[in-house]
Amino acid sequence: MHPDGTFIVAGLSARRGSITAHAIPTGTVSWRRDKVAECGFFDLDRSGSVLSFARGRTTIERADAHSGATIDVLPQTCRYLSGPAHYTLLDDPSQSTYVIAQREHTVSVPKLSFALLGAAFSSRTACITESGGPVRCVDCTTGAELWRYTPPTDSHILDLHYNALDRFFYGVLWHYERGEFRFLVRFDSGTGKATRVRDLDSWVEVFSEATQQLVTSSGEVIELSSGELLGKLGFPQKEYPDPSC
Repeated sequence: MHPDGTFIVAGLSARRGSITAHAIPTGTVSWRRDKVAECGFFDLDRSGSVLSFARGRTTIERADAHSGATIDVLPQTCRYLSGPAHYTLLDDPSQSTYVIAQREHTVSVPKLSFALLGAAFSSRTACITESGGPVRCVDCTTGAELWRYTPPTDSHILDLHYNALDRFFYGVLWHYERGEFRFLVRFDSGTGKATRVRDLDSWVEVFSEATQQLVTSSGEVIELSSGELLGKLGFPQKEYPDPSC
């Protein structure tokens, strides 16, 4: 979702995939890109001007978010995540470290697992979660680790989000071994203290930058700061109209 909530970008990951931008609330297609192979991992920068997405496993494309036109292509990069103050996190699958960059200044952060699940930025720090690994908060200018959260055995934090309104990090904790539980978790940005905010009955969740809410696949709209259920959307849809009728 665009940071100002005016449109969303969606992709179909396939050998001949596609990407479309849809206006909110009408759903009108603003632009469309076809024949984009294996697209995924969408990231809109804080300004809402640049869309970054994966093309396959080792290439990132950066495109104009309002037109879909290519800006540049980054080889040997499987993830590109942006934050405030022009900070970015890059994951080169051939390297043993992540790179946090701000223009020409870069720092390295060791990889602890085989896959990056997500990252979120505050104004000065980056929070990183990896498959089967801990959550780490690092200083963006030095790369120094500030705190670490180790999830329960056989679980990890699926994704991360920074709420600028209350200045906490948030994540979804999942027991991946048996798929038994999912929780919305709040992390103190200074100490890493974890607080379980709400139990989740869903299999996919998305953090909304525009509204500072969590939307789940069961249709729940949850306020991050309070954990309050604000409403329930009418999906997943179970019956679809026949367009020929």
